[in-house]
Amino acid sequence: MIEKIKKVASALPPVSGETLKIREAIDDADRIHNTAANLKELKESGLSFDPDSGLDGSWVDADGTINYAVLGVDVSKPLEEARGRPILPPAQVVTEAPPPPQNVYEQESSNAGADPEKVKNTYTKKGGVGLLDKVKNDWRADINRLADKYNLEQVGLTPDDVVIKIAVESDGIKNRASPAGSLGLMQVQLETARIIDKDNALGTRNLSDAQLRDKLLNDPKFNLELGIKHMADLMRNTNVGGDIDKMNAAYNGGDRIKKGPLTPSRDCPGSYAWRCEWENPQHTIPNTGYAETRNYVALHNVFKRQLNTR
Repeated sequence: MIEKIKKVASALPPVSGETLKIREAIDDADRIHNTAANLKELKESGLSFDPDSGLDGSWVDADGTINYAVLGVDVSKPLEEARGRPILPPAQVVTEAPPPPQNVYEQESSNAGADPEKVKNTYTKKGGVGLLDKVKNDWRADINRLADKYNLEQVGLTPDDVVIKIAVESDGIKNRASPAGSLGLMQVQLETARIIDKDNALGTRNLSDAQLRDKLLNDPKFNLELGIKHMADLMRNTNVGGDIDKMNAAYNGGDRIKKGPLTPSRDCPGSYAWRCEWENPQHTIPNTGYAETRNYVALHNVFKRQLNTR
């Protein structure tokens, strides 16, 4: 098995400007050895897994030195440093993560005007950070590649924000279809896909609605690229202004100025339609129209807080 892992990466050069290729080789190697039997074989070779070492846990020698030789890759410094921008690290041994304390649900729900019990129930049903680990393992190479292509770091996003988006939108199910017409990994609607791809760089204008629907459902890399481009475009939108909460609200509820979640609230001066919990100036009628969006924003932030505590 170790020889198979080495074979995956041995043809690639040491760390250089080709770091992404090396990362993809490591991704392949991770998928090969991330089973109980293969972990046993690696350990018998004198390696152990240290969750506190390297980027997000690394295989280490007995003296604690990070050892990438098992992958056939000569790495003299952490890949994140070599790459110079945030990237998703190699897969680590997935461990059971404790649920967030109740005050995390309450704090994030209060910040977003959300229902803490609904946020907690959704987070628990999705499987917490275990779902994020699965999404990372499945889509790491594609997320890193597209994060570079659309300059996510420049707009204030990281690959982890994409992982959370996938988890919240589709649970990582690549052919999911919602009753509202949202499709695939990033739950993109037909109309939204054409708006995102307004320059036709991804060829949406060349497809009929039926063809585009089929592609959104059955081509997860295409779907992922549309979703990531949409996130980056929203962050650059003057109404969002680089605010991740506003970006998430717009992704969920639409980003139109005249009618959408980022419309200035008439009932909560200084706030936005999605964030105001009330439907009238007297604050006696709840604003249920954007309740889903408020819960959606809070859920993203619970996931992010839990991810950052690991």
